[in-house]
Amino acid sequence: YKRVEAKQTDAGGILGEVWVTYSFNAPEGSQWQKYDPHILQFHSGVSDFPPLFLLGISSKDGLKLRVQPLKGLVNCDGTLDDRKLDSNYCSREIRTYSLIPISKLKNNVWYDLLFNINFDSDPNIGFFKVWLNGDLIIDEKGQTLWKDKPVEEMEFNHANFNFGLYAQFIENYSQSIYADEIRKARSCEELKLKDLGYK
Repeated sequence: YKRVEAKQTDAGGILGEVWVTYSFNAPEGSQWQKYDPHILQFHSGVSDFPPLFLLGISSKDGLKLRVQPLKGLVNCDGTLDDRKLDSNYCSREIRTYSLIPISKLKNNVWYDLLFNINFDSDPNIGFFKVWLNGDLIIDEKGQTLWKDKPVEEMEFNHANFNFGLYAQFIENYSQSIYADEIRKARSCEELKLKDLGYK
């Protein structure tokens, strides 16, 4: 497994509504694997919990967004949820959104993404929206944060924004990505989208 990652530094993590921009460019020569190479994630602050949102590029599906918290958590081994510590939790349901099919994903082209997510464990309050190059392509409501579980780190049950390159290690395999205009704010106005050429 190979991993190059940059993380946010604010200790409080993300609760409630957040706006994030992320632009990427896959240079010529990048080779995308079939299974789940990721370039961005909103991860839980609880290490026992899986990621909340994963953005990836694969040779099978192109650019895709994987959303995991909509139906909550289950124990990975299928046992009842009665353990106090060291639980291995998995998403009850994973929903995948295709953003750009691999046949249309081009090298040496910049793609602009804008995320507006309200992180909340209440499905009536949580929502997530995604724009690609200025077009709204996802607009959904539902649970966007894991509900409380009996784990030591429950105080860190918030979202963290991370980006980089996460993939299986394959010898003589080259993967590269450029990232730019990465911003996080509490409102759309604070992002200064005019810098990206949007009104």
